[in-house]
Amino acid sequence: MNIVSRYRNIVNLLDKGSLDTAAADCIQLVKEYPDDASAWLLLSKISARLKQNRMAINGALKALSIAPDSSEYLLHLARLYSGFSAWQATRKVLRTLSNMSASLTNEERIELALLYYQSGQVDSAIALYQQVLHEEPDNHQVRYNLASLQRYNGHLDNATTNLLAVIKAYPQDYEACSALAHVKPHPEPNSVLAHLDHCQTYYNSNDSENAKSALASLHYGKGKVLEDAGQYSSAFKQYASGAALKRELQSFSGADEIARIKTMQTLVREGAFTVAAQGGSDGPVFIVGMPRTGTTVVESIIGGHSQVRRGGELNYLPMTLLEASGESWDAGPQALTGELLSGIAHVDMKAVGDRYMALSRDFLNCHGVFTDKLPLNALFVPIILSAIPNARVIQVERNAMDTAFSNFKMLFKHGYEYSYSLADIAAYLPAYKNMMKQWQTAYPQRIFTLRYEQLVAQPEDISRQLMQFCELQWEPGCLQFHQQAGATQTASASQVKDPLHNRYVGQWRRFKEPLTTLRQTWEKQRLSALTEEDVKW
Repeated sequence: MNIVSRYRNIVNLLDKGSLDTAAADCIQLVKEYPDDASAWLLLSKISARLKQNRMAINGALKALSIAPDSSEYLLHLARLYSGFSAWQATRKVLRTLSNMSASLTNEERIELALLYYQSGQVDSAIALYQQVLHEEPDNHQVRYNLASLQRYNGHLDNATTNLLAVIKAYPQDYEACSALAHVKPHPEPNSVLAHLDHCQTYYNSNDSENAKSALASLHYGKGKVLEDAGQYSSAFKQYASGAALKRELQSFSGADEIARIKTMQTLVREGAFTVAAQGGSDGPVFIVGMPRTGTTVVESIIGGHSQVRRGGELNYLPMTLLEASGESWDAGPQALTGELLSGIAHVDMKAVGDRYMALSRDFLNCHGVFTDKLPLNALFVPIILSAIPNARVIQVERNAMDTAFSNFKMLFKHGYEYSYSLADIAAYLPAYKNMMKQWQTAYPQRIFTLRYEQLVAQPEDISRQLMQFCELQWEPGCLQFHQQAGATQTASASQVKDPLHNRYVGQWRRFKEPLTTLRQTWEKQRLSALTEEDVKW
């Protein structure tokens, strides 16, 4: 049997899922044909599927040593490195591919653009998408991807133009319709609502999970547009309809999230974590708080300092904890159950901290201070302070009713399952506040707490306190974050392109009637849900 036939047989084994047999046959193949680059590439792909990471990398490097100018092999190697979060190695390969850009196919450029985006090089990804669209103006998936990145970079008008072009060609594209609703305020709602209504007709009679996801997204989009237009009652009904559909798709619940909180609280009471001594000022600044409480603004202020690298919502701490528990990164943060967290209390905390720092610094390509504003990190504050000696924690609080409504009206891509039910929010937010109060009591010198309302009322004073806590010299440019270049890949992407303002303070009062039960529930619990200003209405 010649090499071509043997290669095809191995591919057939792969298609059938017979990975071990395919691996054994491929190893024999490269022994007999050591100068065949395609055989080494195949071995690399098989090894990757078997989680044999070192062999996967070595196979790809061997293929490239035989065919160093192969864009296919380079893209494969970049995918491998990115999958292992080896971002410096990934970027080295991307630089080689960038020099070959003129000879790449559009399919390869699209894949390269995705890798650029994943590695934080948004401008390079935008340039490649624009290059593809110059040659393929009807490639609407690329146009949608471009619009998403333009929104992250604050080019909201360009993003809007591209989204409208996608919707014109594919009116059933619910992601594009929803993105159009959220890209910027729409004081005149009729045209955007017409797109959303028309798109909805494609999914109304379908009961599949995909259709429910589409309808949920469209309802949230309508809610956003109606809220922008001041039609608050209609907006709330749309948010509620979207939330109801989202709840039908849940596999993880608000009760599960509360159970994790209680596990961590018990571990701290039992002394499971020993706080590491403060070890320098060049470490990470963890900005924690429930979603939609102002953490993005706080990060933008700190990240505006010349000595700070903005990290955004880094996933490396939950990834490190999964790894320390023997779980795959693919399991996702929901796999960090109370049982796993109890086990983590017994692992080498220094090793956890070192691994987190290595992953974060590799991705951010920095050696000094950086920020991490992943909301889930609030749960892990005791681990952070035990594992990372030079870590600082900034807790952002916001009026409870504003927090509740801002979470309820947001369709999150992942997590925050409590947010799709006012009853779940009523249970979750007090549990969260109780957890953070315990952390503040246990670690008073390591946590700086600020209120969003105070920040917008006294921006320079509070910002100076932030810098002092982080041991950074004050720089006036920190308050000019809306003029800073760079992408923001969070739900607040559009908002941080504006100067600091107080438009979102007391926003919940526009929806006071449907939120009455929630407010009364918290009043009975003596939860500090209302500021003095709130009770005046």
